[in-house]
Amino acid sequence: HRGKERFPGMTITYGLMEKLESVAETNDGRARILLKTKVTKLLKDKDGNVCGCECVSADGKVFQEHGPVIIATGGFGADFTEDSLLSKHRPDLADLPTTNGDHCTGDGLKMSAAV
Repeated sequence: HRGKERFPGMTITYGLMEKLESVAETNDGRARILLKTKVTKLLKDKDGNVCGCECVSADGKVFQEHGPVIIATGGFGADFTEDSLLSKHRPDLADLPTTNGDHCTGDGLKMSAAV
């Protein structure tokens, strides 16, 4: 989807964000938005199903959230580390500049693959 907005899918992305915010604002436990929080690990139950995640807040506090997990991750074009998905899957592109933001490091994809 390429609309007139700044990036492909922006209208869809913002529509979903607005709906999520309205659900979270009800405080009924269906959704909670945590800003400046990094997910570091997916948690699994005894049967191997993902049942939550481990997080780190901006002040360094480590905590867990339990319940359904939605992985909504971007790309990995700005990951120039040794275990980069770019180097693994497209080494021919690893030395080229990227238009991806610094946040496009594939963390969500790597966590998903780890389970």
